[in-house]
Amino acid sequence: MEKIHNAISKADLANKIKVSTAVQPVILQESYPPSKGSFRQDYRPFLDPIIGFLVGNKSPLLLNMYPYFSFIHNLPSKH
Repeated sequence: MEKIHNAISKADLANKIKVSTAVQPVILQESYPPSKGSFRQDYRPFLDPIIGFLVGNKSPLLLNMYPYFSFIHNLPSKH
Protein backbone atom coordinates (compact mmCIF):
# COMPACT_ATOMS: atom_id res chain seq x y z
CA MET A 1 0.00 0.00 0.00
CA GLU A 2 2.84 2.36 0.77
CA LYS A 3 4.43 1.88 -2.65
CA ILE A 4 1.09 2.40 -4.38
CA HIS A 5 0.46 5.51 -2.28
CA ASN A 6 3.95 6.83 -3.08
CA ALA A 7 3.36 6.34 -6.82
CA ILE A 8 0.01 8.12 -6.59
CA SER A 9 1.62 10.97 -4.64
CA LYS A 10 4.44 11.21 -7.17
CA ALA A 11 1.82 11.61 -9.90
CA ASP A 12 0.28 14.43 -7.80
CA LEU A 13 -2.98 12.50 -7.40
CA ALA A 14 -2.96 11.83 -3.64
CA ASN A 15 -5.75 14.35 -3.09
CA LYS A 16 -7.92 12.51 -5.65
CA ILE A 17 -7.11 8.81 -5.11
CA LYS A 18 -7.16 7.01 -1.76
CA VAL A 19 -5.31 3.75 -1.14
CA SER A 20 -7.16 1.29 1.04
CA THR A 21 -7.65 -2.42 1.65
CA ALA A 22 -10.42 -4.79 2.64
CA VAL A 23 -10.36 -7.36 5.42
CA GLN A 24 -12.52 -10.39 6.18
CA PRO A 25 -14.94 -10.68 9.14
CA VAL A 26 -12.72 -13.39 10.68
CA ILE A 27 -10.53 -10.61 12.13
CA LEU A 28 -13.37 -9.41 14.35
CA GLN A 29 -13.52 -10.37 18.00
CA GLU A 30 -16.86 -8.61 18.48
CA SER A 31 -19.12 -7.34 15.74
CA TYR A 32 -22.42 -6.62 17.46
CA PRO A 33 -23.47 -4.08 18.26
CA PRO A 34 -21.21 -2.16 15.88
CA SER A 35 -20.34 0.34 18.62
CA LYS A 36 -18.65 -2.51 20.53
CA GLY A 37 -16.75 -3.84 17.51
CA SER A 38 -13.18 -4.99 18.16
CA PHE A 39 -10.40 -6.86 16.40
CA ARG A 40 -9.01 -10.22 17.48
CA GLN A 41 -5.74 -9.82 19.35
CA ASP A 42 -3.95 -12.45 17.26
CA TYR A 43 -4.50 -10.27 14.16
CA ARG A 44 -3.32 -7.01 15.73
CA PRO A 45 0.38 -7.42 14.77
CA PHE A 46 -0.72 -7.45 11.12
CA LEU A 47 -3.57 -4.97 11.40
CA ASP A 48 -1.97 -2.22 13.46
CA PRO A 49 0.54 -1.14 10.76
CA ILE A 50 -2.24 -1.21 8.15
CA ILE A 51 -4.55 0.83 10.35
CA GLY A 52 -1.72 3.26 11.10
CA PHE A 53 -1.09 3.77 7.39
CA LEU A 54 -4.79 4.27 6.67
CA VAL A 55 -5.29 6.72 9.55
CA GLY A 56 -2.19 8.66 8.49
CA ASN A 57 -3.59 9.02 4.98
CA LYS A 58 -7.23 9.50 6.02
CA SER A 59 -8.23 6.37 4.11
CA PRO A 60 -10.93 3.89 5.10
CA LEU A 61 -10.48 0.31 6.24
CA LEU A 62 -13.02 -1.78 4.37
CA LEU A 63 -14.67 -4.88 5.81
CA ASN A 64 -16.10 -7.55 3.51
CA MET A 65 -19.34 -8.39 5.29
CA TYR A 66 -21.77 -10.76 3.70
CA PRO A 67 -25.17 -10.07 5.29
CA TYR A 68 -26.86 -11.97 2.48
CA PHE A 69 -25.47 -15.31 3.71
CA SER A 70 -26.56 -14.59 7.26
CA PHE A 71 -29.97 -13.57 5.99
CA ILE A 72 -30.63 -16.67 3.87
CA HIS A 73 -29.54 -19.03 6.64
CA ASN A 74 -31.91 -17.40 9.12
CA LEU A 75 -35.08 -17.21 7.04
CA PRO A 76 -38.25 -18.29 8.82
CA SER A 77 -39.54 -21.71 7.82
CA LYS A 78 -42.23 -21.64 5.13
CA HIS A 79 -44.08 -24.77 6.34
